[in-house]
Amino acid sequence: MTGFEVTQEQRTLAIICGASRWPRLNNFESNQGFSNTANQLSGYLTSENGLRIRPENLLWLFDSPEGSINQLDQIDAFFEERFRIFEAPSGAAVTIVLIYVGHGAFFGRERMYCLLLRDTHEPHLAATSLRVADLANALRARAPQSSQFIVLDACFAGVAFKDFQSDIQQIGYQKIENDLREVDARGVVLLCSASARNPAQLDRSGLATMFGHAMLEVLKAGDAELHGAMSLGHVYKLTRRYLEGFDNAPLPELHAPDQRSVDLCNMPLFPNPARSGTDTAINQVDQQAALITDNRDYARGVVQKRDALQDELRIAMSTLANTARSMHADISELTKNLVSAYELLRKQLDFDGLEEGIANDQTIDLQGLSLQHRRAMLMWTAQDMLRTSLGDISSHLYALVALESATPQSIKESWNVVIEGLEELQRQNPDDPWRLKRRLVFMQLPMDEFYNSRE
Repeated sequence: MTGFEVTQEQRTLAIICGASRWPRLNNFESNQGFSNTANQLSGYLTSENGLRIRPENLLWLFDSPEGSINQLDQIDAFFEERFRIFEAPSGAAVTIVLIYVGHGAFFGRERMYCLLLRDTHEPHLAATSLRVADLANALRARAPQSSQFIVLDACFAGVAFKDFQSDIQQIGYQKIENDLREVDARGVVLLCSASARNPAQLDRSGLATMFGHAMLEVLKAGDAELHGAMSLGHVYKLTRRYLEGFDNAPLPELHAPDQRSVDLCNMPLFPNPARSGTDTAINQVDQQAALITDNRDYARGVVQKRDALQDELRIAMSTLANTARSMHADISELTKNLVSAYELLRKQLDFDGLEEGIANDQTIDLQGLSLQHRRAMLMWTAQDMLRTSLGDISSHLYALVALESATPQSIKESWNVVIEGLEELQRQNPDDPWRLKRRLVFMQLPMDEFYNSRE
């Protein structure tokens, strides 16, 4: 790892936004390929072989049910908090990586380029989408001193570069500032999955976007002919070369709409796996493996396999946590709708009197009630039961999200809860062998000994 990478990993922020489904639109079908791509990119950004971005420095907005304004507010609050911790006003010396995965389209009379969100809906298509102009203005206003690397994996993404261009006043001041500042890494570089005229595509398997899959393959493989880290410009060249091997594949574009004295396109940013083993092999290998053999190729292979497994684990856990986070939001929205419908039902029937009677152990006589009234009472009761169940599910999902970044101590504290939950499931489902087998596996792990040795 270069000195640049060591310092940058501590001051790099990432945002992943977009959507894999659009429930309020008829013309856009949901596809797991978008979600898979976003999750794999998240795993790469936080992995040991990737940018090593800390979890607290990554803002996950993918498949968020929040509207465009709320998401922009979350981005703004995220920058404000992290810049304060970094002591970096306006994002000075901070690297920002923002990735969008999903659909791009042109809406409104002005045919504004918009990135579709899960909340995008008729008739306010532009207002409920993430307008690229609004995103660019938000980054320009909150983080004007930062280095911004924007990746847009969406149809017609190439048109977005104009919204990130400097205004006339900025261009006028640029030469003066460059004369006063030896190195100025402020600016924006934009990697787009397709040109302004071409739609993006899913890969042939349908399990990822074509561009996202190609870029991840390049990032994981690296370039053996390049010494040191890869720039976004180099990743672009390798990704374009990769996609040229497919018929009719949309080719990516690289734009630098706003740069100062430093060429961000060529700034080293991404680790180069093809060279990192050669440059730092024996420094990264386990001491035990080094004692077993002096064969550097073998040692390098051990380290790379170990890191690859760790990255796969991280991607799997990130996918689980992100899916749970999205489902938690769905259930919260569903619960709100249930409560709203329940209040409408209460206005029609005297449920307050019924509840008082139940509290006083009075016998409820259903005789004489109409069929519609009986249905309403059953729905009232079922709604209470459903809200209770949804609350339990929501709590479990929240716990799954929290476990992604759990410490050894918090895992140890949660272990008995997990065991008790498995035992209860086994009591409720005595004929289910899988829960029993899973519990036996848990019980055979020497957890106390394992964690006591690490405290």
